[in-house]
Amino acid sequence: MAEIKSALEIALARTEGMEVDKDKVREKEMKISGRKTARSYLEGNSDIKSLTKAYKQEKGDLRKAFTAGAAETLMSVLTLPNDSSYKDAFLKAGEGLGVLSDSPKDIEEMFTQLIQFFDQYLQNREQMEQQLTSQFQPLLKQKEEAIFAQTGSRIRINPMDDPDFQKAFSQNIGNLVKRYQEALEQAKGQLKSFLGLE
Repeated sequence: MAEIKSALEIALARTEGMEVDKDKVREKEMKISGRKTARSYLEGNSDIKSLTKAYKQEKGDLRKAFTAGAAETLMSVLTLPNDSSYKDAFLKAGEGLGVLSDSPKDIEEMFTQLIQFFDQYLQNREQMEQQLTSQFQPLLKQKEEAIFAQTGSRIRINPMDDPDFQKAFSQNIGNLVKRYQEALEQAKGQLKSFLGLE
């Protein structure tokens, strides 16, 4: 009868003779460290000095790995906003990215442009919603009158509760988001180049 090997024995047999690239392991650890440090900074558990100190502690490829991890976390804040409350976290992320860059002025200018970009997005979104609401007002009035004729009760229909309005809104907002998202991805690429990551 053949001997049955344990999973550990099989794994050990397969990895026998393999060497671990210690530099790659260290770079991966630094990338994780960059993510954790940036997250702690964004969440308010540490300040910009802690991020700066952790960044300056590393040299060469390890600094680049730390920067890549931290930048990934900081840039996760760069999403199309739902309202104007985005600015605090956004500016904090910009300050953090400035620390990681050899050209902090370029990062600062980019963030000034991105604030204008996000504000324009919010304005366009609001205008689109107002225009759709105006377009749908006669249809909603007809539906309200039909309900009144059937039930004898006056009911005001919120446009967001109307399936036809929801469909039109979703379609229009999808087109708007797609246009702005493409431009945002280009801006993120430019930020990565300022950080020496592309």
